[in-house]
Amino acid sequence: MESIETVARQGLACVIQMELESLLSFKQTYFEPRCVLILTMDRLVQAQRLVNQNCSDQECEIAINRSEWYAEYNRDHPGFFEAVII
Repeated sequence: MESIETVARQGLACVIQMELESLLSFKQTYFEPRCVLILTMDRLVQAQRLVNQNCSDQECEIAINRSEWYAEYNRDHPGFFEAVII
């Protein structure tokens, strides 16, 4: 949080990648986050990207399942994300 506060004090923006649970907490802070959900609809493309990042099979499966959960969360909570990129 300290590095985010430093950037904010300078009047700048920063890009942060975080899991939904962390984002839910972060939205409760005094920061004014603008949240963009980026989804890969092709499971094979996503799996290949994860393999290229040296993720294990288990990590790949978890990430792919979470992507589906993020899409569902977006459908159930319209407006939570300012934008969705597919």
